[in-house]
Amino acid sequence: AGESVSKTKRGMGGVIMKCLLAIAGIFIGDEKIKQYIEKEKEEGKREEILNGTVLLTKHHNRGAVFNWKQENPQGVLITSCIAFGGVLTLLGQSFVKDSHRIYKLGLSVITGGALSNLYDRIKRGYVVDYFIIQKKPWNRVIFNLSDWCIFIGGALTMLGSLMKKEK
Repeated sequence: AGESVSKTKRGMGGVIMKCLLAIAGIFIGDEKIKQYIEKEKEEGKREEILNGTVLLTKHHNRGAVFNWKQENPQGVLITSCIAFGGVLTLLGQSFVKDSHRIYKLGLSVITGGALSNLYDRIKRGYVVDYFIIQKKPWNRVIFNLSDWCIFIGGALTMLGSLMKKEK
């Protein structure tokens, strides 16, 4: 019995490490892109990439999604902090409850994206967005890697919550 507990603890440590690496990778990757955009791109100017399917631009989003509540950046910051705390709580609980690994991965991806955008709000006072997909209805949405990770993480979290825990 002691050996199986030891294997379980080691296995859990590996899962936690993978989740932390996912969070760090998303945060660092998005921050590097944002630094490049801030330094090299002119706000509002657009550049085609990926054979014209995506536009690269620089946009300062002072609000939440779709610039919602941009007139109240302090309120958006407070709401972002609360939401980030909620995601961290769910991630922590997922290890205690030993949830499905896809659920944990989803929450980790959300956490990485949320952390990057929250860091932007604290450091810059706005979130740097830089991608536009050239397909309707998406061509009106400017987003960043973190936004995409939050979206994908949400889908993974929902999928993982429907799956039974692996034995």
